Amino acid sequence: MNAKSKFTSLVLVLFLALNAAALTRFVNVNNPRRLALHQLATAATDIQSAIDMAAAGDQILVTNGIYQTGGRRSMGR
Repeated sequence: MNAKSKFTSLVLVLFLALNAAALTRFVNVNNPRRLALHQLATAATDIQSAIDMAAAGDQILVTNGIYQTGGRRSMGR
């Protein structure tokens, strides 16, 4: 294996490892129960909760619905 192949393999492994840590979090305003944010059946009922739970690299998927406006004001601003 030449140096270029080794480098390409290393980059691929690092890319996959970094993406494996990211979670997909769901939001569904019509969800009757909210237990966890990482499953569609137990999605958050408001967008702010999903944002609060998210980490860098996470993806938030929001289903169709009418959501309340607003959010949370940051203490530092």
